[in-house]
Amino acid sequence: MIKSILTQIWNQRRANGWLFAELLIVFVLLWYCLDMLYGFAYAERQPKGYDLEHVYKLRLSTNPKQLVLCSSEDSLQRFWFKPMEEAFRRIKEHPDVESASIWLGSDAYTRNAVFQGYTIDSVGVKDANVRYVSPEYFKVMRIPIEEGTGMFSGNMDAFESTTGSSLAFGSAEWNPAVTPLPAVISLDLADSLFHTSRGVLGKEFFDYYSGSSLRYRVAAVCSHQKSDDYARYESFILMPLPNWFYRWQAVPFISIRVRPEADTGDFATRFSREMSSRLQVDPFYLFEVRSYDEQKAERDASEGITPYIRSARLIAVFFSFNVFIA
Repeated sequence: MIKSILTQIWNQRRANGWLFAELLIVFVLLWYCLDMLYGFAYAERQPKGYDLEHVYKLRLSTNPKQLVLCSSEDSLQRFWFKPMEEAFRRIKEHPDVESASIWLGSDAYTRNAVFQGYTIDSVGVKDANVRYVSPEYFKVMRIPIEEGTGMFSGNMDAFESTTGSSLAFGSAEWNPAVTPLPAVISLDLADSLFHTSRGVLGKEFFDYYSGSSLRYRVAAVCSHQKSDDYARYESFILMPLPNWFYRWQAVPFISIRVRPEADTGDFATRFSREMSSRLQVDPFYLFEVRSYDEQKAERDASEGITPYIRSARLIAVFFSFNVFIA
């Protein structure tokens, strides 16, 4: 029976040529779509180096009519950092907030990236994404620390005056006034700088563009990091909030980790409604609350990833149906 069918196919090979050509094209295109979908799915399942589930990003803004020109540390403390500290304290005291942190720099699921070059010999330069963070950031984002665990276990709740005119958010272990500056680097940056990702605690490197006057000390090594689900792993460095943050009166982002039972679909709206009046601490007010899930959906749509994946799925289903019919 099979031999008869194969003989018939061979005898009608001219008539069946177009059918075989069609099947070949369909199989190639179907394989391309499935391979692309597998690549997206595999990249999405790879750990990002932090956990954004139940994490929201808050933005404070300032009322220009309430701003006070701060020309000294005393005025900075009274009119800027004390109100900021009070607003931050009220956020952390919200019953649905598990932990909170202040930060600046490269953000996930956006094009907002800060890069800097680092070196150990002034010859080779290694670029890295930069984040300036308060110590609680590691707890909020649940960043796995590969080496140097237990560094951020102290009570780090307030802005504290340090020697000179600088201010520090954190503790003596995480202070922008010390030299060399403490830094947490990712495994990729450790490997790029020191050609190994192990045993680098305490080693020093410096800013390529500022020279050896701006030195850093490896305080800890964190896991591989990437900026979004589909990106490749990149070099990252996390440092204390810099001195210019205090001098220039920069307004930082605030990330909060919400208790899982409180993270309902309307949390952002509910939090804004409950906290808008409480966070009107001169000169600050609550500007925006959004989840990283929302930020991811917006980024995927703007980059064309969402329609691209949707189209590939539809095409794969269509070609599979063609193969079945053929």
